Amino acid sequence: MRTVSFPTRGETNTARYAEMPPGFAPKGSLLNVRPFFEPGGRLTGGTRQRLALAFPSALGTGEIQAGICVSVPSVRELVPDACSPIETVTQGTSAAATGNLWMLDSDGGYAWEAFVDSTASGGPGTEDVVACCFSKDGTKTISCINYVHSSGDTRVLVQCRSTTDGSLLWSHTISESGVNRFANAVCCCSYLVFVCTNQYVRVLHLSDGTQVGTDVGASGSAGSGNMHGWASECVEAGVASLTTTRTVFGFPVTTTDEYLFVAFNGSYAAGTVTGPTGDSITESTQKVIVAGEIAQAFRSGVMKFVITGETETGPFATGFNLLTRVSDWAPQLASSDPFFEANHFYFRISENSGAKPHGPYITAMRVHTDGSCYVVRTNQGWGPTGYFRPTPNWTDPDGSTGFPFYSVMKIGPTGTLAWENNNAASITDVVGYGSFAGSDHYNDITYGGTFRAIALDASGNCYVAGRQNSSGLSVYALSANSGLRRWSQNVMDATTRVRDAAIAVDDTRGLVWIGGDRNSGWTGASGSNANLWALSLLNGSIVNWLDFGAYPSTSSVATSGGSVLYGTEKL
Repeated sequence: MRTVSFPTRGETNTARYAEMPPGFAPKGSLLNVRPFFEPGGRLTGGTRQRLALAFPSALGTGEIQAGICVSVPSVRELVPDACSPIETVTQGTSAAATGNLWMLDSDGGYAWEAFVDSTASGGPGTEDVVACCFSKDGTKTISCINYVHSSGDTRVLVQCRSTTDGSLLWSHTISESGVNRFANAVCCCSYLVFVCTNQYVRVLHLSDGTQVGTDVGASGSAGSGNMHGWASECVEAGVASLTTTRTVFGFPVTTTDEYLFVAFNGSYAAGTVTGPTGDSITESTQKVIVAGEIAQAFRSGVMKFVITGETETGPFATGFNLLTRVSDWAPQLASSDPFFEANHFYFRISENSGAKPHGPYITAMRVHTDGSCYVVRTNQGWGPTGYFRPTPNWTDPDGSTGFPFYSVMKIGPTGTLAWENNNAASITDVVGYGSFAGSDHYNDITYGGTFRAIALDASGNCYVAGRQNSSGLSVYALSANSGLRRWSQNVMDATTRVRDAAIAVDDTRGLVWIGGDRNSGWTGASGSNANLWALSLLNGSIVNWLDFGAYPSTSSVATSGGSVLYGTEKL
């Protein structure tokens, strides 16, 4: 049975909504009726006394989206002559929306707009917000843009704003002479901000934006680090507060710490593995990890750090060590394994996937509160050499063929593979990849992955989105326990995609918010363009959609307590 709620906020035009917004009644249903609280707090619907219709005629030619009814329960008699028809109110046109960062309040209305502007930092001031997030307590927002500096180098501008009114609290610039710096993602622990930039994670104080440690600290021990040298690009990071028990001097000690998980694509450097045997290719050739994109895919994975604080104190202090890699989290290959490279102490996909020894390119990751990591990836990938190609109709040197398609995988709290699945028909790649052009196969590696974004609800169910696949779908809801499909939906057309950081779950309202390229090909569009959609977590139905009536695409989305923060191209 559906819960009946009193329309305490008035009435709304239901044509734009699949579900009635909380506290509203259908348009035209509150004529001569007022909702109010009695002094005792009991909700009551009462008939207005001696009043004419609240809406005797239409206001202009447009539809009323929401008309708020305000009444005072202590008023017993109302004089009709004291009322003014609604069409007599003073009307005016508001200023045009401008900016690239927008906040929706918990009722779905615009709370504020802001412009993350690179002009003062030597940029053109035309960039889109590529990543955004809330602080853990929800009081602050963090946003990032990538911009081309007047010197020619690409730089990153990170800004922190008040959630309440969007006022700027601090700014931080990431730059490096002669190097193009960019940001992929941003997240927060209770007192720090983590920005995935190039092959590093930069760490900032949440309070004032000052940097902690350095980006190039040796083995990541002096602060931000570079994934101990294993990364070419940090794709996404997430934080979880976990309780662990360790033995100290023979006694169990239970502590709760914050952990940082970083998903990255591997370094480009050449290397060697133990080497497969038993085929016509020389063993020495097979031992070489080919530099470039092959090495990058083969080494992709997730690394776990404990956030130990800037300066540890107490009897077990080890000194300054902000991010300490957890070395016993993920399984490692034995040195005798043909594809063993080193004891790297992270979850390497090419060592744990069912498509071993093929490693993919990671496109997104989210971390659940229990420490599980959900990774979105290309459905095919490279092995250590060019003889392990990213196509399912290829035969590897060890005789393996028919590699499965995996687009999403879950790494459990202990660092072991929980499941991996491909719940979407892949893009048909009839052109082929590299040297085997013309081979009719299905793989999305040439497109950078079908799925580009992922979000989790409180139960660990995941929601992945990206390009429209050959089934005409672009959003999938997957079960936390098995990865099996719960529902699917489409918010894109054949030429657009959901942006990499543009998805977030709002558990308080039961919605998943998805942003991407502005289009009119989404389900139920009827010719209407949109760049932000709210889907029901229950069944994937499109509950709401937003559009500026202009070109901007939505490039990042975050939620907190029912509020929605999203970044777009400059409007």
